[in-house]
Amino acid sequence: MKNMLKTFLKVEAKNIKFKAAFIILLFTIVGCIFYLDRASFNDLEESAAGEVIAMNSALDQFRKVDATDTEQSSPIYRNLIQQTSHLGTRTLGMKFNDSDTIIEGSLALAKERQNIYQLRGFKEIEEYIPSTRKNQLDLVKYQTLEKENRSVYIKNNNLPSYILLVITTFGYFWYLYCGILSSDILINDDRHSSIVNNYPYSIGQKLLSKTVNYILLLVSFLTGGIILSMILGLIKYNADFSYPIAILGTKYQTVDVMTFILISWGYLVILTITAVLVSILLNYFIKNIYIIIFIHMGFFFLGGLSSIFSRFTWMLPYHYLNYTNVFNGIVAETTNPIQANILFGGLSLMITCIFLVVFIYIRFHLSSTNIRKKEV
Repeated sequence: MKNMLKTFLKVEAKNIKFKAAFIILLFTIVGCIFYLDRASFNDLEESAAGEVIAMNSALDQFRKVDATDTEQSSPIYRNLIQQTSHLGTRTLGMKFNDSDTIIEGSLALAKERQNIYQLRGFKEIEEYIPSTRKNQLDLVKYQTLEKENRSVYIKNNNLPSYILLVITTFGYFWYLYCGILSSDILINDDRHSSIVNNYPYSIGQKLLSKTVNYILLLVSFLTGGIILSMILGLIKYNADFSYPIAILGTKYQTVDVMTFILISWGYLVILTITAVLVSILLNYFIKNIYIIIFIHMGFFFLGGLSSIFSRFTWMLPYHYLNYTNVFNGIVAETTNPIQANILFGGLSLMITCIFLVVFIYIRFHLSSTNIRKKEV
């Protein structure tokens, strides 16, 4: 294995793709800092301003209705009026940087919204109201903040927002990143056959070494990227790793920043293994790197394109290749069942990996057997 590792390093040392991949990763991590300073990502003031505008648009649908007249006003209109009041409370809290008032208004707002989703006529104003998924994430977040008696981050210039942005960015592209980097994992051996074939190892041993090396390299990129982002976050922001982040784990819940990092790292490692195994399988049947990359992209985007059938296919692994859409509940929102969460996504990908390993082993075992028969 050590000799094969040296061979791998010798072959790939001249490959510009890994140098380019490292630079892309570095620019992504550093770029998130500059993006956070100039964007509204996770900024409570910007988010609240957008919700006020949306609420005013929803109320415009009932312009001539008197909210005090129960005969005239509908339950949905009265609910919107209550939401407006809670929005005002939250805005007042932000103006005076009063966390207790912000939490009070936000909790009341989230609970009021829970009622409106079931009211008759909601479909007419649905576009102006945050989804049930977004509302559930807000609800559990502010419940945790209230329970722990914590201050609310109003602006996004803090470590939790930066880490969330980095993981969100990684989650969006990590499968494609690994899939593209490993898309020539076996084809590359054909280009350097004079080096690779010098070692007296079986096809299975070479394949195992190549697979392990690619996975270790990509996991090293991932681990190094997360550690670097943590260091940069500590240098530029505060050191608050205990702040709650709302996710769809086994349910809508909050975890602290450090736990979120560990969960994300574990999930992305599984994604790395999945991408490499898929690349090996595609390399076995297809010898064209561009077609392989195109198939990887097809798998990745299939979850979004198949929303019509997603209620019946939500257990299939392609729905879970975008980690960001898994942890923020978009996959569950699209496919309907709450079970489409981080835990199930990880299990689905691990089962897929097991099937891929078994299938690859069988195929390469048969291939090596056929080669030995021909040599005899």
